[in-house]
Amino acid sequence: MDEQIESEEPFRGYKTITESGGRPIRLVGIHVIGCDELVEFKNRTLNFGIGKNTRFRNLNFVNCQVIVHDQCSFENCTFSDQTKLKCEIGREIDFINCTVKDSFVDDINSFQGGLYEDCETPVDGRVYDGTVFRNCVLGRGRNTCSNVEFLNARFTGGEFAYPKFDRCSFSTCSFWNVQFVSTTFFDACKFSSCKMSRWTWYTLPPQAGLTIANKLEINVSDPIENMRRNFTGINSILHWIFLSLFLAPYAIFIAWHWGLHLMFPGRGDEALLYQLIKYIVSGGETNRIWQLNVFSFGIFLIYIAYNACRAALLWKMLQIETEQRIKGVPGRMALVGSRGWKRVELVLGIAKWLMIPLVVFNTINFLLTKTPY
Repeated sequence: MDEQIESEEPFRGYKTITESGGRPIRLVGIHVIGCDELVEFKNRTLNFGIGKNTRFRNLNFVNCQVIVHDQCSFENCTFSDQTKLKCEIGREIDFINCTVKDSFVDDINSFQGGLYEDCETPVDGRVYDGTVFRNCVLGRGRNTCSNVEFLNARFTGGEFAYPKFDRCSFSTCSFWNVQFVSTTFFDACKFSSCKMSRWTWYTLPPQAGLTIANKLEINVSDPIENMRRNFTGINSILHWIFLSLFLAPYAIFIAWHWGLHLMFPGRGDEALLYQLIKYIVSGGETNRIWQLNVFSFGIFLIYIAYNACRAALLWKMLQIETEQRIKGVPGRMALVGSRGWKRVELVLGIAKWLMIPLVVFNTINFLLTKTPY
């Protein structure tokens, strides 16, 4: 028989929960709130028989079956490890800054902020405001997503499995590497200031029901094309100019000493590589004593790291372009799906303008040094 707990006082009994012996717990007329530390329900069947407008705060549900029987809200709660949540009277649950990982939540009224991650769950709530959906399969087994309003929602990876969207609204939403099913149809839906990756746009069927007004409100971005701009046109010309300026002092040093070696064989007792390293570390000084020029050598290391990252990004771009040519479809850009590559692109975008004054200063520093002999 289920264990039943009744009380008019706020329920904070962590020991009561853990010592229930695994039996289902029915909380009747109890206001459940978390303590200063997160209260955790693990491997439980929780049947909340509560009054209207009860708020659950700071609770962690791990592999639980949660049933509520009236209007309520969850704030700063976490649902994980295949937890299932359902409301017996329909869409009457509000979520505020909650996290749903690998779980199933239904009967949602509103979801403000928060995160869905690695879930296979419907999105049938009335409003999703500022919610992030990451690698989720949304709506599998459901026929229609109706009258749902998405505000500032971000969808990354995963799949929209609904075959039909009926009178839904998407405002300031972004769709990156999200896949739509081949039968997707938007019926009387509204789009406003949305962003979509080219790969996601490609997955939409030709007859998706998007009006001309809808299409004008969707900004389709191709990360491959955006990244290509860093390696073509004026960006490429500037890069090669400043790369040549950066390498010029070292090329001149090698040419000078190699010429001296050819004209005066046997002169000197130091290897050319050894002299070059000392020349780089010292910032252009050619005396026989090791002398570290922190600023000049620092610029050298920063610029080498910048060009190494740039070469890695170029390799990634060429790899995806090759895949596009072979498959004939847009690549799923790793700059969006992978935070690592995205960080590389952002850092290089900022560093590109920082490198210009650094290279100019480094070149002037070498031009002001005495000619090596």
